[in-house]
Amino acid sequence: MLTESDLPALYAAADAASLAAQQAHLRLFRAELALMVSGAGLASLATNGILPVPVSIVAALLLATSVLLSCIARSRRLERRWFDARAVA
Repeated sequence: MLTESDLPALYAAADAASLAAQQAHLRLFRAELALMVSGAGLASLATNGILPVPVSIVAALLLATSVLLSCIARSRRLERRWFDARAVA
């Protein structure tokens, strides 16, 4: 049976790079999604009068932060690095 030590060093390096990029991409994606859902929920509750209107400012900040994270994720191209490293491995 083939073990990890039998594989070339290039595989190990590409596998580690792929795993790191995948983890970073998923971490950013989860944070972006959580901020977006939280902001939308707060905005909805503030619009319907359930929460006070100043909460809509917090909602706007959460949504703006999610957009900022989206821009950061695009500029870092983590998903592309993940797939490229996976292709090499």
